[in-house]
Amino acid sequence: MTLATDVQGRGRRQLIGIAVAVGLAHLLLGWVPLIGALVLLVAAAWIRVGILQPTTAMLSPRRRVLTRWTARLVMAAALAVTVILTEALTLIPVLGLPAKAVIGAGEVAIAAWAVTVYVHWQLRREAASRPIASWEWVVLVLCFAGLVASVILLALAFAALASAFDAALGWLS
Repeated sequence: MTLATDVQGRGRRQLIGIAVAVGLAHLLLGWVPLIGALVLLVAAAWIRVGILQPTTAMLSPRRRVLTRWTARLVMAAALAVTVILTEALTLIPVLGLPAKAVIGAGEVAIAAWAVTVYVHWQLRREAASRPIASWEWVVLVLCFAGLVASVILLALAFAALASAFDAALGWLS
């Protein structure tokens, strides 16, 4: 067995293990609001520390910065969408917990897979001495802009929701 096959097999076992752990945590603790979000944050930290950092340490400094920040921003966006979706599912009595478990485990598995594929793609580019293309920096900037825009839109949605509740309470009074 080669080193690459061994590393790939170990990574697959870790990916399956963390996805199952996230699913079980959602099933057991998902009825408590925001516990699922904490579980997803821990899984994202594992992806960063277990996959992203050790693998990108083999890259040149410029490519390492590009790769780490692109992966972090994509993971942050996926995490934000998943947290919003799973917290909304907390409101559904019977089907909410299993749905949260499936969505949380799926998000972690997909995020870990995507980060692994992206980082290995960058490693192959580094080994082939291919320079960083300008479109890669554009993607990084667009990911950052998308994340900032989603935070602003989320704040506006919460403000609109608070305003709607305020109007409903005023109407009921």
